[in-house]
Amino acid sequence: MRLIDKAPTKRLRIMSRLLLLFISAALIAVTHCRVTFTHSEVLQQTDLDATKTAKFKCDNGCYIYSSSQDANMYISDGTKDVSNFLVMGQPDKGTKTELPPWNDYKLVWKGDNAPPSFVFYAVDKLAPYTDTPVHAVVGNEAGILIDPSLSRSFTLLRNVEPAPPITFEGEFEARYPQIYATGYDALIEDECKPVYEARSQSSMLNSWLYVASPILTVDKGPAKGKTAIKFGRSSAFTKKPSDSSIVYKSPGIFSFSI
Repeated sequence: MRLIDKAPTKRLRIMSRLLLLFISAALIAVTHCRVTFTHSEVLQQTDLDATKTAKFKCDNGCYIYSSSQDANMYISDGTKDVSNFLVMGQPDKGTKTELPPWNDYKLVWKGDNAPPSFVFYAVDKLAPYTDTPVHAVVGNEAGILIDPSLSRSFTLLRNVEPAPPITFEGEFEARYPQIYATGYDALIEDECKPVYEARSQSSMLNSWLYVASPILTVDKGPAKGKTAIKFGRSSAFTKKPSDSSIVYKSPGIFSFSI
């Protein structure tokens, strides 16, 4: 009888599991790194290099947004400072900063301390949906109420941990709200799929969503009547999901309850 040594097979299984664990850890680790879409880039404080700078694309001119208003974070064209986070347009006020075409823009931190937590969103001027409103949740805000009556979709920049819950109110038509872990410019791409999509009016109204992404875009669909989308943790912005809700969690990516 020929005996088969099972030790190599066992070692191979252990090595495979360790490799999968390493890959999973790496994927979770990069959730807070630079993200480049077809028409935009999203940067955070971890993207600053040893010289406390980070380049971003603006070949055709771009619109820029930030969740931070820190005056020590500058935008340089390589020879001089052209703006900073304090004087640039504030998303919540319906303003945005426009930069002319250039190939050497960069963020430059000039503070004495460590740079603050921020989400920076740079969108090519030739991108679709550039009239989409952009909002920001910063600090320890109790909550913000988004009135989507003027726009079917909007983008949210978030540098708050943990992610604030998202809830929906109102009446919606045949297609219900969808949430994408991208900026508004990526919604036209076929490979961009929502991380959440309500299947019914009841499901939507009883959903309590946590999307652990620094940037997300909500497409509320062809809503009718008055609708509201709320972000925050105060009692005025929260509700208890139905008893039959199921909670799905994926650390480092997103979690939601339906």
